[in-house]
Amino acid sequence: MTRRSRKNGDDSEAVDVELVSGCCMFLRTQDAKAQGAFDETFFVYFEDFDLSITMRRVGRVVYAPSINIIHHGGNSAKKGFNHILLFARSAFRFFNKHGWKLS
Repeated sequence: MTRRSRKNGDDSEAVDVELVSGCCMFLRTQDAKAQGAFDETFFVYFEDFDLSITMRRVGRVVYAPSINIIHHGGNSAKKGFNHILLFARSAFRFFNKHGWKLS
C-alpha cells in the first residue's frame, strides 16, 4: 500500500490508512456489495475495522482530514458490563478472522 506523507503539515490531502472508524464512512455501494459489505457475525464493535480490511481489496481506505464530521454518539461504553463483553467478543472474532498481528 502506498502511503502519502503530509508536506509541511498540510491536512488537505487524503492519507492512506489501515483502518477507519465506522462513525462516518463513504464507500461505493457496488464495491461493498461485491465484497459482502458488513460481516454480520460482528454484532457491534470491530465491524468497521473488518470492513476496512475487506474494502482495501478493491480500493483505497483513506483518512480525509479536510472533511469534518460531528459524531454525537460514543456513549455505548457507558452502558455497562454487557457492552464490555460484546466488545471483547467482537475483538476475539476480529483477530481470529484477520490474525493477531495486523500487517
